[in-house]
Amino acid sequence: MMTDKHFGASQTGFHIIFSNGWCMDASIGPGIYCENRYELDNNNLPEVVESDDCETIVQDNTGHDRTLMIGMALGLRVDGEGEQGVLPYLKFENWLRVFDYVRQQEAL
Repeated sequence: MMTDKHFGASQTGFHIIFSNGWCMDASIGPGIYCENRYELDNNNLPEVVESDDCETIVQDNTGHDRTLMIGMALGLRVDGEGEQGVLPYLKFENWLRVFDYVRQQEAL
């Protein structure tokens, strides 16, 4: 993802684009692999959705999904098939571990 902006947001979360070009996404809400996956209704969402965990994906600076690789490197649970994956139900401490890992990667 090429942009000169480092932060982006959507209805379900936000993403960070690091100086190396890698992108890390954190999502919460209905249908997302987090504590409120089944507790909230898309048609009746509160103004602010909160969660103790989130679903996270990571792409390198060329747009390739690196979630599986990072999950395996850090010993975290990864869901998905092939090269596409998500880090489900990721607690904040582990989210910070992924953050640190991603920001230390070299651009490809």
